[in-house]
Amino acid sequence: MSEGFVIAIDGPVAAGKGTIASKLADDLQGFYLYTGGTYRSVALAGIQKGINLNNPQEVISLLSGIRIQFKDKQVLLNGVDVTDRIKEADAANGASVVASLPEVRKQLVHIQREA
Repeated sequence: MSEGFVIAIDGPVAAGKGTIASKLADDLQGFYLYTGGTYRSVALAGIQKGINLNNPQEVISLLSGIRIQFKDKQVLLNGVDVTDRIKEADAANGASVVASLPEVRKQLVHIQREA
């Protein structure tokens, strides 16, 4: 079995990180993990359930009821393709809010490592 490698790209919002990462993954025949999609998916799940994303207890309680998966270039939330939906402003803005919670980050890192 050959060893793999990880490339991380950091930068400001809308700088083209995702575009470059996706192209690089294709060129290297690798896997592009859209980590921002996990945070946006949590925010979207909260929006869909009508919870207050600024309430840490509500957001944390939401985590046990959601499943985030990556399939090809799609982000699936509880089996539903939300790839385009999580790019909308409410999910993007909500992602910043939920990402500020240590418990959310901890659980999403676990999901990201399993992908």
